[in-house]
Amino acid sequence: MKLAWQVLFCVLLISQASQGFEFLDYTEEHNFNCYSNTTDEERAQYYDQVILHEIDRYLFIAFCPLTIMATSFIIYTFIKYPGTRNSPGDLLLGTSVCELLLNFHWLMASIYSLSHDGDNPDPNGLFCRLNSIFSIPSGILDFAYNFILNIYISLTLKNSLKGYSPKTRYWHILMVFSAAVIIIIFETVPNYAGISVFGTCSYTSNKLVFVTGPLIGIFYALLGYYMFRQFHKTIPDTRQKFANKRQEFLIYYAYVKVTSCIYLLLGITNLMIGLNCFFLHNPGLNIFLTITNFLKLLSPVILSLLRYRDPILKQRVLLELKKCKRRFNKKQHCSSIKKQLVEPINNDASSDQQNNQVIQITNQAEVKNDQSKSFIQEDQFKDMRQFLRQLHLTSMVSGILQEFSEDRDKESINQLSKDDFVEKDADIIIDNDQNNQDLDEQYEKLSIKMTVYAKKVFQLLRQKYSNGLNFVDSLQLEANNPLIQKASGEGKGGASGEFFFFTHDNNLLLKTINQNELEVLLEKLDKFVTHYEQKDDSLITKIYGIFTFQQQASYDRPNHIIVMRNLLAIDNKYIHRKYDLKGSTYNRYESNKRKDKNLNEIVLKDMDFLEFEQYIKATHQKKLEISQTLEIDSNYLAGQGFMDYSLLILKVDWNQYFLDLEEVQQNNQNNQNNPQNFNVNNQLNLQQNQIPNLYEKVIEKFGSSQFIFQSEENPSFFYHVGIIDYLQQWTIKKGLERFFKNCINGKDVNTSSQPPGFYSDRFKRFVRKIFANNS
Repeated sequence: MKLAWQVLFCVLLISQASQGFEFLDYTEEHNFNCYSNTTDEERAQYYDQVILHEIDRYLFIAFCPLTIMATSFIIYTFIKYPGTRNSPGDLLLGTSVCELLLNFHWLMASIYSLSHDGDNPDPNGLFCRLNSIFSIPSGILDFAYNFILNIYISLTLKNSLKGYSPKTRYWHILMVFSAAVIIIIFETVPNYAGISVFGTCSYTSNKLVFVTGPLIGIFYALLGYYMFRQFHKTIPDTRQKFANKRQEFLIYYAYVKVTSCIYLLLGITNLMIGLNCFFLHNPGLNIFLTITNFLKLLSPVILSLLRYRDPILKQRVLLELKKCKRRFNKKQHCSSIKKQLVEPINNDASSDQQNNQVIQITNQAEVKNDQSKSFIQEDQFKDMRQFLRQLHLTSMVSGILQEFSEDRDKESINQLSKDDFVEKDADIIIDNDQNNQDLDEQYEKLSIKMTVYAKKVFQLLRQKYSNGLNFVDSLQLEANNPLIQKASGEGKGGASGEFFFFTHDNNLLLKTINQNELEVLLEKLDKFVTHYEQKDDSLITKIYGIFTFQQQASYDRPNHIIVMRNLLAIDNKYIHRKYDLKGSTYNRYESNKRKDKNLNEIVLKDMDFLEFEQYIKATHQKKLEISQTLEIDSNYLAGQGFMDYSLLILKVDWNQYFLDLEEVQQNNQNNQNNPQNFNVNNQLNLQQNQIPNLYEKVIEKFGSSQFIFQSEENPSFFYHVGIIDYLQQWTIKKGLERFFKNCINGKDVNTSSQPPGFYSDRFKRFVRKIFANNS
C-alpha cells in the first residue's frame, strides 16, 4: 500500500511539471470530450484526438518484453508440472495467460504507434480488430481470475474443518464461456470496440466504462479488506510451528494485498479520467491516462515477482534453474576434458570412469532431492487446510470432552422443564491445557467458543441410554491424536458434505449438521425424548449432545456438531457388508457402479441387498421384534415430518475379531514368558474353532442387544441395525427434486425424495420384506 501511494505521488508531481517537458504531450490538441462520441463525424474527431502518449509507448517497449518473458516462464512451469495446477495454482495460471496476452497487446500497440509517428491504427482495420479480440476478454478475465482467487481463499478459510475447497473447474468453464460471449458482442454490437481513451485497441469510451471502472476497483478493494480481516482472525500468529505455516500462507496474502491496492488505484485513476473526459476537460489531467497504463503494466511485473515466491511454483522454478546450471556445467566439463586429451589416457581411464559414475550418481541424487522438495511444496494450500482442520478438530474434541467430564447429579427425565429443552450455554471458551497438558506443545490453542444446547437433557440421555459407552474414555485427546491427524489429512465426509470423526475406540461419532438440521433438531428435541421414553428399544440412533463451535472474532462459519453412537463400533476390516436402505428402487444399485472395489469396501444399497442377501437371516422372534420396532420408529418420524432417512444394516464378523484379539493376547503372553517359544498350537486352534460364548461376549461389549443380533445362518456374523440421517424434512426443494426426476424419466419413479407419509409406508413395506420369515 505504501509503495502504491508513493508511485501515485511521484506521477502527480510529474503532472505538475508536464508543461516543462515536451515529451509529455498532454496538450489541448489531444484533449477530448466523451459526450461528443455518438455520430460518425464525432467519432472520427475523437480518434484523431486520442493517442497513445509518447511516455506510454516507451514504458510499454521497456517493460513488456521483460514481463512477457517472466510470465511465459511461469506458464511453462505450470504446463510442464501438472501438480502445480492444483488449486489455487490453476487460478494463477489463468491470470498469467491473461496477462501474457495483455502484454503482447500493449507491446504491439506501442510498436505500431512508434512505427507510424504516433498515429492510431484504423479502428475498423484488421490490426485493431485482432488486437481488441485479445485485449478485451483478457482484461476482463484477468480481473475475474483475481476475484475468484480472493473468493477461493476466503471460502477455504471458512470451511477448514470440512476440508471444503471450491470446484474451480466450473469457474474455468464460466471463464471460457464469458470470453466467447465477449467476442460475440464485440463482433455484433456496433462501436463496441475501437480506440480507447488510453490510445490502444480496446473498448471505446462511454459512460458505462467510466462508472464500472471505479466501482470494480472499490469493490475489489473491499473484498480484499474482508479477506485480510478473515486471515488475521482465522490464522492466529502464535507459536513457532503455526508461525511457519502462517508464513507460507502469507504469499497468497501478499498477492491479494497487492492486487487490491492496484485495483483501488485503478479505480481512482479511472474516476479521474471519467470526470475529466465528461466534465473538466483539462489537458493536464490526461496524466492519469499514463498513470493508469503504468499501473496496468506494473500489475503483471509485481505479481510475476510474487508468483515466483509462490510455494506452488518456487521449488519448480528453482528445479528448472538448477537443470540449466547443470547443462552449463556439463558443457564446461566437456571442454576441460578435451583440453586434457593430450595427457596419457590409460593411466587415468579407471579413475575417470569412477569419477563420472560419482558425478552421475550425485546429479541423480540432487534431481531426486529437488523433485521431492517440489512435491512437498506442490500443494502448500492443501497443507494449510489440513493444519487448520487439525486445530479445529482438536479444539472440538477437547471441548466436548470438557463438557462430558463435568460431574452431574442424576435426575429423572420427567423432571425436565420446557426451558431445559431450549437452554443454550454460549461463549464457553475451550481449555485444551486443562484436558491434556501433554498436548500443549503439539497443538496450538485457538480462541474457539463453544455453545452447548439443552445441557440437562443430553446429560440425562447419556446417563440413561449409554449402554456400555464410556464417553470420557472415548474422547481422550491423547488416544485420539493419531485419528485427528488422519482425519485432518483426509477431510472426507458424506455425500452431502458432512464431516465425520470416529473416536479411537469406534464407539462415538462426531458429525457436522447444517443450520436447518440444527433448528429442526432443537425444535423436535422434546418429541424425540418422549419417543425414547415410550419406546425404550427405539432403533433411531440416539444423539448424546449438540454443540456449535466458532472461532472468536472470526468470519468462520460456525460448525454444528452432534455426538452419536457409532453403529459400526469396530474396525472396517471386520465388516463384511454395509447397507444403506431407504426402500427405494430408483438409482439404488451401487455394486455395478463400483466394480473396481471389493463389496466390503463400499456402502451398498437396496437393490444390492436384494441381490446379495434377499432377507435377514435371524430367528423368527428376533426378526419380528426388530421389524415391529422399525415400523413404530418410522411412524413416529413420519408424524414429525421427517423423510429420506436410512436403515443402516451391517454384517460384522465378531468371531474373527475375538479370534484376532485372543491371538494377540496369547502372543504377548508367550513373548513375555519365553520370547523364543511361539505357541503355534494355540494359534491353529484359534483359526479353526469358533469362539465359545460368542453371543455373550458381544452383548457384554455393548451392554445391550437392542441394535445387535446374531445371524442364524452363520453364527460368526452379527447384524447391527439402526435408523440414521433422519433430520431431513419434506420441503419445496425436495418436492422439486421429485418433480424434475419424474419429468426426466417420463414416469413416477420410485425416488428417495417422497412426502413423509408415502416415504414411511414404502420404508415399512421394505422392512417387512427383508425381515419376512423366509428362514
